[in-house]
Amino acid sequence: MNQTTPAGADTSAPAHAPKGSLKRRLVSGGAWTLANRLLVTVTQLAALALLARLLGADDMGVYFLIANLVAVITVVAQLGLTQSVVRLVAEALARDLPGRARSAIIKVLLIGGGSALAAAAILQFGLGDWLAHAVFDSPAMAAVTFLTALWMLAQTLQRFLDETFRGLHDLRLAAIFGGMVSGVLMIVLLGAMRLTQGSASLEDVMLLHVVAFSAGVLLAALALRRKLRTLRGDGAIATSEIMAISWPLLAASITNIILLRADLWIVGMYLPEQEVAVYGAAARIITVVTIPLMMASAVLAPMIAELNAKGEKARLEKVLRVVATLGGLPALAVILIFIVFGQPLLQAIYGDELYARGWPVLVLLGLGQLVNVWSGVCIQLLMMTGHQKAVMFITLAASVLAVLLAVVLAGTHGILGVAFAFALAIALQNIAVVVHSRRKLGVKSYMLVNPLALRGMLGEIRAAAAERRRARAMPPNAE
Repeated sequence: MNQTTPAGADTSAPAHAPKGSLKRRLVSGGAWTLANRLLVTVTQLAALALLARLLGADDMGVYFLIANLVAVITVVAQLGLTQSVVRLVAEALARDLPGRARSAIIKVLLIGGGSALAAAAILQFGLGDWLAHAVFDSPAMAAVTFLTALWMLAQTLQRFLDETFRGLHDLRLAAIFGGMVSGVLMIVLLGAMRLTQGSASLEDVMLLHVVAFSAGVLLAALALRRKLRTLRGDGAIATSEIMAISWPLLAASITNIILLRADLWIVGMYLPEQEVAVYGAAARIITVVTIPLMMASAVLAPMIAELNAKGEKARLEKVLRVVATLGGLPALAVILIFIVFGQPLLQAIYGDELYARGWPVLVLLGLGQLVNVWSGVCIQLLMMTGHQKAVMFITLAASVLAVLLAVVLAGTHGILGVAFAFALAIALQNIAVVVHSRRKLGVKSYMLVNPLALRGMLGEIRAAAAERRRARAMPPNAE
């Protein structure tokens, strides 16, 4: 069917394409993501500080095990759909197919919601008790299985909504509902409990998690409902197409979460609960090192899919390397702070000199994550460009190496052996992914070797953006 374009209409971009230049969206999205990560990090550290003062060391160790369990099952329950919805929605909007974007969102939420409910039921009716008794020998963990299932359900739904906003290029709402709301509410609830009761049971703490995450999910769902009303038009996507993209992403996500979380499980299986608390205390605050990488992944994921769909690989590489360099430099500074001030920092956050013993763990895990940050968003690059199977196999190999080495070293070197095994595996994983993305895509994602080259590359990006603005402003018939 032929259609005419009204005189004076703006034909420079599809009607539903993300508004604004790439630079403007990077700055705006980066600002919101930075605000999100800073606030989430502050609330997480404050929550850990309050929890350490509300719970004893043994209960704190159990709490870390539960939090790890929730994180792992949340990834499994997502079925790889959270990455798929970002890619599919961003690609649909770049091609001006709002109906296809809407169809992808609705189907992902329906499939994902059913998966989350099924995972919660499995955890409640069998898996939770088995893990608590047979794997971790923890009656305290078994006593809060129902609340653990509810926490996992709410956290999974929050992830679906958060990533849907990211695919829609609304990084403001993705930031607000990606941890801000639930994190702030959690601090308020824990602070009130600390002031009124002074101490708390593990069950009390779990209930507060359920309340905080459920409130965030409800508010995010209301916001998404308004967004969906703007996506009008024909186009649909088959469930089989969604799942064909998602299953390799699921496998890659599972192996990656094992690489990031199984260390604490191994400590819990082979060492006393106080050792779990010490290791968990260090492992939780090491996420500060990865803040720049998480920010970059959050901002760049839909843009990677968009630029790849347009075939603009040279532009994509420049953006990736600039972001990796800008994020890697502060990560290096944080590692140096951990090396010099790690012991007093751990004691100050958790309020007990017991946790200062986790300083060597903090340093080892930090060095592994430093390689992760250096490599940039190489994993996200492959996932958003159709190379999710490669990520799956590389991460699987790294996970097997980490688990086998950690099991061997746990008995001889304790928590230090486990930390070394996982730091080494994370470093090797990222090096392998960088090499693969360079060979298969011809795109580099890692930090600039010479940070002074950053200025020149920023200048090139600005010049290219200015040229595109001039081209859009030029009359259609101008030569």
